Amino acid sequence: MLGGYIEITSESQNEVSIISTIDDPPAIRFASPGGGLGKFSGNVIDANGRQEEVVLMQFKNAERDRGTSDEFKGGAMTLHLKNPHVSDDAGMVKIFEADYAGITFCVPVTQGVDGGGTFTGGGTPIPGSSRVSRFYSDNGRYCYNVQGDSTEACPHGRIVQYDTHGSIDEATWTAVATMQGTPI
Repeated sequence: MLGGYIEITSESQNEVSIISTIDDPPAIRFASPGGGLGKFSGNVIDANGRQEEVVLMQFKNAERDRGTSDEFKGGAMTLHLKNPHVSDDAGMVKIFEADYAGITFCVPVTQGVDGGGTFTGGGTPIPGSSRVSRFYSDNGRYCYNVQGDSTEACPHGRIVQYDTHGSIDEATWTAVATMQGTPI
């Protein structure tokens, strides 16, 4: 044994483990001379054995470095998910792209049900009902919270600016400004 081994789990018979026997974590390395470096693909198989890709995690050179003369370029990772209403590769929707300069989201980012989503009477979450409603200044000092509660002064909701005082504890925040939209 060189320092580890690959095991197909006997209980489920469909899981692969890469196990290190030395004090160094195992690694899978992709290498390519081109722009695409490697990928993980999640596919479904139909009754005829035909596979269709529904999840793609791709590793590649950063788009911003393409065409440069640098021997080694910055890295990037993208996540694509299949839109079930569009066939073939055209149905793969880019969810995000991350590189050394930041993350670009290509679809709306939602807060999720745990963040206060709207529920029907039976307690079933309504998909997409909980949107992100907070934005922070670059240094994290100010939080801008979009609030949908209407008041006489702000019948169409408002944006409240809070001074966070560098804390994540909302009880310590101070409201410092209110902004309201002008009805169209």
